[in-house]
Amino acid sequence: MRAKHDPTLKYLNNVVDFKEHSNSEIDRLVLPRTISGHREKLHLFDTFLELHPQASSHPDIQTCRAFMEWIGMGIVGRLNERPTVKMMLGIFRQFRSGLKRER
Repeated sequence: MRAKHDPTLKYLNNVVDFKEHSNSEIDRLVLPRTISGHREKLHLFDTFLELHPQASSHPDIQTCRAFMEWIGMGIVGRLNERPTVKMMLGIFRQFRSGLKRER
């Protein structure tokens, strides 16, 4: 009787040379207005840290949620008095990118 073919077996004999790969991240060209948006969100985060000493400076999930709630209560949306989910996701994306690039 023939054994069932296992597709993972063909990878067992492959060898990878780690010297061909670096551990550095690729930095892409970023527009100046994008960098200013990142810095603005990081400045807001620094203000948040000053007002909330229990928040960690290297943000964990709890700190990120509290920071986003704090921002959401402080800005006015275009459609209502509160910002939309899409707007908040954009703010978080700018904050995360700025945190990754600059700190």
